[in-house]
Amino acid sequence: MTMLLYYNNLVEIAVQSSLWVARIFCLFCLLPQIVSNYKQKCGKGISFLLLVGYLNAFLFLMFFVFIIDLPLAYKFILPLETLAVMVLIFQRLYYDNSQDNKKYWLGLSLNLLAYVLLIPWALSYPIIAISCGWINFVLSIFYQLPQIIKIQKEKSVEGFNFLFVTFGSFAAAIEITTWYLGFLPAQTGFSAIRALVVCLILCVQFYFFRNKHRIKKLPKHSPLIEDSKLFQN
Repeated sequence: MTMLLYYNNLVEIAVQSSLWVARIFCLFCLLPQIVSNYKQKCGKGISFLLLVGYLNAFLFLMFFVFIIDLPLAYKFILPLETLAVMVLIFQRLYYDNSQDNKKYWLGLSLNLLAYVLLIPWALSYPIIAISCGWINFVLSIFYQLPQIIKIQKEKSVEGFNFLFVTFGSFAAAIEITTWYLGFLPAQTGFSAIRALVVCLILCVQFYFFRNKHRIKKLPKHSPLIEDSKLFQN
């Protein structure tokens, strides 16, 4: 009995530790992009629709995490992830001097206000929190598609940090394993599978378009450009 209890405690520690690692990876996949935006003074590397989708998915997920009482790693890291996405949105609007920025700021404010008004309803009716978990999953299916389409149309990964994909892949793999072992709800598991598939697609895009991004930065008559043309011929 003592050995069984010891084993269960060991498994619990391992699971909790892996969840902390997974959520930290999720946070780290956003931080390099913030640094890249700051260095380049540009926020257009990531699709604006992706950022808005990210924000809404995280806000729905917050209801699910706190009301369903998911592990502490989610409760601690998820608000930081949400804050990081808001910083990315701020960078996008700040560095882009578009005339439509006022409309975007107004839309963002109304978006956040709607979630504040939803809080008392979610606290009163747990079914809303459960639904928020599935809404997060549905949103997560679609919000990264604009980024994939953007890269495919531009044939370029300029401004998009590869660490975003790397850390996201590791986090998804850990969450899938933890869900498979029965320590996470279905919503989280399916969302992690989706994240891994999207990261694999982005990896393929990086593989095909990274050289075009590098050539774009070279001088017009660089030997590397001439070599690339010969290679294509």
